Amino acid sequence: MSKHAGPRRPFWRRRPVAAVLACLLIVIISVTVVVLLHAPSPASATLLVESHSVVPGSPPTVRWPTEGEAAWSVPSLGVRDHSAVQSAVPIGSIAKLMTAIVVLRDHPLTPGRDGPVVTVTEADLAAFRAEVAADQSNVTIQSGEMLSERQLVEGLLIHSGNDYADLIGRLDAASSTAFVAKMNATAAAMGLTRTSYADASGFDPSTVSTPAEQLIVAQAALRDPLIASLVDQTSVNLPVAGSVSTYTPLVGTGGVVGVKSGLTTQAGGCDVLARDLVIGGHIVQILTAVTGQHAADRLKAAGAEAFRLSTEVGAGIIPVPISGADAPLANLGWGSDIVPVIAKHPVVVPGWPGTVVTVSMRLRRHVTTSLPRGSTVGLVRVESGATTWHATVFTAASLTPPGLLDRVV
Repeated sequence: MSKHAGPRRPFWRRRPVAAVLACLLIVIISVTVVVLLHAPSPASATLLVESHSVVPGSPPTVRWPTEGEAAWSVPSLGVRDHSAVQSAVPIGSIAKLMTAIVVLRDHPLTPGRDGPVVTVTEADLAAFRAEVAADQSNVTIQSGEMLSERQLVEGLLIHSGNDYADLIGRLDAASSTAFVAKMNATAAAMGLTRTSYADASGFDPSTVSTPAEQLIVAQAALRDPLIASLVDQTSVNLPVAGSVSTYTPLVGTGGVVGVKSGLTTQAGGCDVLARDLVIGGHIVQILTAVTGQHAADRLKAAGAEAFRLSTEVGAGIIPVPISGADAPLANLGWGSDIVPVIAKHPVVVPGWPGTVVTVSMRLRRHVTTSLPRGSTVGLVRVESGATTWHATVFTAASLTPPGLLDRVV
């Protein structure tokens, strides 16, 4: 008699492991779909990723002096100009800017250090007396006096001591000839083709240059913190001479912060002037140079012309608004769900008419979650002329990514 098979059990009862795995797979797939639907792609900035705009207006008309030669520059904006004639002429004590550059390059002075010391000899004193008789600018010295490099540079730049220039040459090099050779080598390295130094003081009429090239020297000199701090002073105290004042006109008035003047019979009145103006909350330095002034007060005339040039040039520098509460830099978000992105503070930069201002922005990170108003999201970079500014940017309103329904639909 044959056996009859009993009733068959359902699949899920006969294969419990397989059924569980199948159900688990369905759950994983479902959860993955939900997560993918809920996770938004990074927000995009419908932005001027980079924009270029021309500063409006026309450059100012700058009137050149009726005699001599002149030049001006605004280093931070990368603009400059000079009078039509730029012949190599005597520059007097303006030459001392290069003297200071060379000695401080060879013997850098850091805060709290005075550098090497030179002792005044009888020969130095005899040379000083001869220079006084020739009506050269000098600082009183005495035999046996010991002067540090710092003191020599102070007397050189502030009171324009020719004897201090000679002492610097001896401190730095084996001879005055060797030191002057360093000055000329440095000028050549700067690309100065119409500048030649015959002495460290500038009294020799064979020491010649042009206003345009002396602006290059002045810009290099002002990069040295010590030089920049000294040419802005109206007086200095020296060991034997005591308190001596500057010969550079207008220092300390009208934003003038230096730099150096010169006066000889052959050179006439000469002045290289640095003046700081505040434009759009930023300090903008204007450099001007004037040579060959022969009015009754030659030095005063040179200073007045240099200051006038700086005023006329300064009138052309204008504040350029980049971003503010009413001028967003970008719109950040998803599709139509966007918020403005603005700078933490209004961004205004100096500009020169006809030049290009470049604005670019980058996000610090991908934005995939909600952000409250005022969240920092990136950095804006603004280039105007030769200068670059940076500012942080933030959301001007709260930002919420799209929900599941929005993404499905």
